[in-house]
Amino acid sequence: MTVFDGNRRLLEDVLDGLFHIAKADEEVHRQEEQFLGEVAKRFGFTVGEFNSIKARHLGAAKRNPYDVLGVKPSISDEELERHYLMLIADDDAEQLIARGVPMEFAIIAIEKRAALSEAYDKIMEERSQPVG
Repeated sequence: MTVFDGNRRLLEDVLDGLFHIAKADEEVHRQEEQFLGEVAKRFGFTVGEFNSIKARHLGAAKRNPYDVLGVKPSISDEELERHYLMLIADDDAEQLIARGVPMEFAIIAIEKRAALSEAYDKIMEERSQPVG
């Protein structure tokens, strides 16, 4: 594991790829989820970080937008926006393609960005609704 020490971004990409493989049959099964949890632990991810990665790979109806973004509901709108922009800046499919990365990895990046954007939009929509 020392080859990847300090490269959490790469390890997250590997975990995203493993989730992509696990859901090839349209579902991440309990045993697959447990295995991926163990992989995440070996990669040095916390339970919260793993839950955030996992949430991006669940069906849209099952996603908690706060889990997807890895934030707490108490986060301010300004902090949420900064966090969201930081997350999507990390995954640009066009940059991956330009670097010659296989198309499958670009597809994973596109799916990740879509899940992040959907979560952010859902939170902002909920927050704009009048209370009561």
